[in-house]
Amino acid sequence: MNNFEMDKHEHDAQTLSQITKPKQVMSQTKWEKQEEQRQNAEEQRQIQEEQRQTSEIERQDNEQARLIAEEARQAAEEARQATEKARQATEEARQATEEARQATEEARQATEEARQVAESERQKREEQEKILEQIQMTLDSYKKKFNEG
Repeated sequence: MNNFEMDKHEHDAQTLSQITKPKQVMSQTKWEKQEEQRQNAEEQRQIQEEQRQTSEIERQDNEQARLIAEEARQAAEEARQATEKARQATEEARQATEEARQATEEARQATEEARQVAESERQKREEQEKILEQIQMTLDSYKKKFNEG
């Protein structure tokens, strides 16, 4: 080959290189952008999965909190009912105590009345015995006078 042909061949090679090089650079840049987009998409997918898992955990936590609140509400209702039953039992016990106190007072009064009746009866008996004794003494005195006279 002569110089002219060499120069032309070299020139063509350079021109071809310049023509294909931007394509390669553009292809490389495009590949990098696609790779970056793929990584971004993967990161987004991971973020969305983490958000989904977080949402699920929050949903479960909320459900557990709801169940705990319901159990607490039921326990409070049971405690309220137990308190009401205890209040009623206390009132019934108070009433029974009052009735027992009244019955005790009535028994005390009846005992006092019986004691007074017994005392009155004893006094009457003593008076009757004294009267009988006086009658007996009077009779004995009349008998003695009658026998003497």
